[in-house]
Amino acid sequence: MGEVRRVVSNVVKMLDREQKESKRLLDTMHQLQTCLEDDSKAIIYGSLGRLLVLIRVEAAKRTMALAVVLISPDGQVTIEETHHINSDSYLERLKSQGFSVMRVDEFSSFIDSLKSAVEAGNLIPVIDFLRANRQFR
Repeated sequence: MGEVRRVVSNVVKMLDREQKESKRLLDTMHQLQTCLEDDSKAIIYGSLGRLLVLIRVEAAKRTMALAVVLISPDGQVTIEETHHINSDSYLERLKSQGFSVMRVDEFSSFIDSLKSAVEAGNLIPVIDFLRANRQFR
């Protein structure tokens, strides 16, 4: 009977050690996941910020007319010039083809909405948007 108690005691001690090790490993995994999520978000925020700066710089180069930001249906951003954002037939045609047309300040708000989506954990559409603009000219 003493041998059974000794074996059971050893098994219980081993299980306790393994349980503590499992908890420690789980905590480590949670810490790593948090770090990866935070780093991913920081990279995405930085990329969105750089794209916004590039758009502002390109828009500032346009002096003869109003610069507008076009976002194609696949998410690619370009800058165009117009004299009348609300009555330009070219812009109206682009809108009918699924393009978004906005002023630079509206694009800034659009970037803020993408940052909110990232904060909410919706990274994939934002990553796709950034991928479409990785070679912005």
